[in-house]
Amino acid sequence: MSSTDFISTTVTGPEWVNNSGLQRVVNDEFNKALRKSLTEGKKILRREIEESNAVASKTLLNSVTSKYTNAVSDSWIFAGDIFFRSPADRYATFADKGRGAGGVPPSAQILSWMRTKGIDEKYLWPIMLTLAKKGTQTNFWNLWDRTPFIESATNKIDAKVKAEFEEAAERIRIRLENARTTSISTSN
Repeated sequence: MSSTDFISTTVTGPEWVNNSGLQRVVNDEFNKALRKSLTEGKKILRREIEESNAVASKTLLNSVTSKYTNAVSDSWIFAGDIFFRSPADRYATFADKGRGAGGVPPSAQILSWMRTKGIDEKYLWPIMLTLAKKGTQTNFWNLWDRTPFIESATNKIDAKVKAEFEEAAERIRIRLENARTTSISTSN
């Protein structure tokens, strides 16, 4: 999974939805659930990044964004993505899981990190050579074992999406029950 497409949610609606009024109810509630899931998902990912101490310049933290795709009513697909914008999309995985030895890392990101940490620029080349030779641990800002922030956030976001859509399904049930009750009352 790439860091630019770290979580993608697609929900398919039920086959029995064929009444246009019912379609509007389902579409409305599922769209609300997805939009809320994306908003909460971005908050969860940002919180996981902060808690993992993977914040140097805040570029990674501030790059978290989402994309919402409107439902396609004839196929009942509701989709959204949470991802990292450029330039963080190129190094989010390394900040999360570390990097193996081999290859010199990009100097711009290392230099930005050094400035944020107050490290003199004369150490840029030795740091880059060390990273090329040894790589980094899983998130070199932490020295203890932990779940990488993308994995941790993904698990929490998956649970949030499930809860939001279960709540949406309940709201749909209530709205349909109210509509049925209203139509029975007016037909008498």
